[in-house]
Amino acid sequence: MEYPRVTIVCPTLNQGKYIRETIDSVLAQDYPEIELIVQDGGSTDGTLDILKSYGNKFAWRSEPDVGQADAINRALASSSGLILTWLNSDDTLLPGAVSTIVDRFRRYPEAGLFYGNAIFTGSDGGFLFTTEVAHCDFERMVEECRNPICQPASFFTREAWVKVGGLDTSLHYFLDWDLWLRIAEEFPIYATGAMLAIYRLHDE
Repeated sequence: MEYPRVTIVCPTLNQGKYIRETIDSVLAQDYPEIELIVQDGGSTDGTLDILKSYGNKFAWRSEPDVGQADAINRALASSSGLILTWLNSDDTLLPGAVSTIVDRFRRYPEAGLFYGNAIFTGSDGGFLFTTEVAHCDFERMVEECRNPICQPASFFTREAWVKVGGLDTSLHYFLDWDLWLRIAEEFPIYATGAMLAIYRLHDE
């Protein structure tokens, strides 16, 4: 397939002050086959008005869930992409991120997960620091007992997602690290070295 579909799920709850920037960073990507699904947990802060303002540019639904992992699992279960990720509604993708990832998966089709670097900012978007993630694997993540992979700069295959059973809905913290460990047990995972996303740190 020349342009494999990439699904990006955006789980959100009452983050209306950030979500438009998140959505726009996906819609501005230069890759032609992106499926964006916003999974809202029942926001009451004006988020739904923002989602409605985009018309039919992407799919969205608002319904109760039992946490972020449940919301992401639900959205990905209804998706059609071969390459998957989620992007929290206070983070953004950098220009060209999706094209970069698709190129890597084309070159290394055995991979289950690719990850890059990210820029960390404060609540106002002011620069804090950048990540420099070198290659890691299952053994390194276990031995060092830490998660070196920045979630919004990571993408994985549907094959890997299905094989490991998706996110563990009992987890509300480190759910991404748990997923990386299970994927890394089954598939090669690779660093791209590219700057792919912006990760926002804020009190909420």
